[in-house]
Amino acid sequence: EQKKPENDDTSLYQIFERINTSGRSLTPQEIRNCVYQGTFNSLLFELNKNEIWRNLFGTVDLDSRMRDIEYILRFFVMKTDDILTSSANKISLKKSLNTFMGNHKNDATKVLEEFRDEFLHTIQLVNRSIGKNAFKNFTQNGFSKKFHPAIFDAIMVSLFLIDKRGYDVCTISEKKHQELLTNEQFKCAVSKQTTNIKNIKKRIQLTGEILFGVDINEE
Repeated sequence: EQKKPENDDTSLYQIFERINTSGRSLTPQEIRNCVYQGTFNSLLFELNKNEIWRNLFGTVDLDSRMRDIEYILRFFVMKTDDILTSSANKISLKKSLNTFMGNHKNDATKVLEEFRDEFLHTIQLVNRSIGKNAFKNFTQNGFSKKFHPAIFDAIMVSLFLIDKRGYDVCTISEKKHQELLTNEQFKCAVSKQTTNIKNIKKRIQLTGEILFGVDINEE
């Protein structure tokens, strides 16, 4: 039991992490599942079973190591003002995910409903406007088969912000999608220093501009 600091399970997470040395090491999200049990954690499990999300993630089978759940958590974290308006150079992604889960550990039903609607509505927009290859990279051999976390961040947060500001979300052609994925600035922002705040903002901004013709930074 962690008594100090109160209402903060970061020390408990570190204890789990430090003794996590024998047998099969737990992934960060598996540790969060132990430390941050509550209503928000249950919501993540529920959202992870959504059919559209499973299709865009690339498999109907749930990841036994909870990496797919961690990506859903990333969406909620990446769209916060802590990221989008931060003046910091970079974030500790692990710490940011831990803090968010700790802060929302036992959220009320109304708050959970808002989170549920945000994720489900955004994932539906992605599916409708871009389709099954939305979160995959593009190479000279075509779309890869592998889910790309930084591309997921960029598209999900960009679409969330565009929809929130009242813009119509249109269907994107494959050519336009490829234009984004082959843009040199975008390629750099999703492949190098991906937790650098400047690169996070850059890939979200480029997604809005190239795919939807919307300047994310324009109020």
